[in-house]
Amino acid sequence: MVDTELRFAKLCKMINSPADHSKHNAIAYSEACKRAVEELHKSLSEEESTNLQLKRYWLQQKEKAEREKKRQQDLRIENMLFIKGQIREKRQSIKNESNWESPDITRSYGSAKSIENSMEKSINEKKYEFKNQLDAQIQENHKLMKEKKAKEEVMDKFMLENALFSLEKDLKLKEMQKQKLQNQLKESWALSSQVKKLNKGINQLRNLKYFTIVDDLHPSKKFVREKINQSQISKSVASERLEFLLHKEKKIKKEKKRLNHYLESRRRSLKSELNGSPLTIPDIRKGRALSTAKEY
Repeated sequence: MVDTELRFAKLCKMINSPADHSKHNAIAYSEACKRAVEELHKSLSEEESTNLQLKRYWLQQKEKAEREKKRQQDLRIENMLFIKGQIREKRQSIKNESNWESPDITRSYGSAKSIENSMEKSINEKKYEFKNQLDAQIQENHKLMKEKKAKEEVMDKFMLENALFSLEKDLKLKEMQKQKLQNQLKESWALSSQVKKLNKGINQLRNLKYFTIVDDLHPSKKFVREKINQSQISKSVASERLEFLLHKEKKIKKEKKRLNHYLESRRRSLKSELNGSPLTIPDIRKGRALSTAKEY
């Protein structure tokens, strides 16, 4: 029961930790908690079944010891009753022999008193022998009980150490899982913060009206103006660069068109030469002039 309470307290501490979880990580955190709870329930059920088996085993051993003890007691009572019955029978036989007057018996065995003394002596010897046997049995039982108790103590110590080791292992595993989850959450929060900063910077670049002129009393006036100037300068440089590139593109297109006209005129001249009417140099110059005039 103590192990169960310790595990439950550890789980409650993990669940009720003050760590603030974001919405996109709440599902992962809840699933991790559910898995931890399921593992804890599983370990608790296994421990309960183990404890139940141990309890049944100890109850069986206890019942067996009680039955053995009762059997020994019944045996002692039976032996005592048997001895008492023999004593009564001997006393009764002695009384009968003392009441029966016979000179032969009196001469052979002496008086009834001496016979009774001899019988009591033999009975006492048997009692002493039986007592020694009972003492030996009692000592043997005490020895067996001590050995059994020592084995039970060793078994209990082993089970306790095993339970403590299992608990420490589970706690370390849960702590490692918690640390891993916290690290993942921290990484996720850091990435989310970076994404927010990037989105904010993109929105600021898209919306140039973001940099507004602040009040003269504001301590960051100079910094904001510098940012505005830098933004305006970069905008003017970009526009100039774009105009230059557009102008260059137009110039390249014109040069390309002029070359196409020149090649076309050369093609016509070659074709006319092949037909037998070659072009003169003034005609070629005239064609170039016309192509240049068309371009402009």
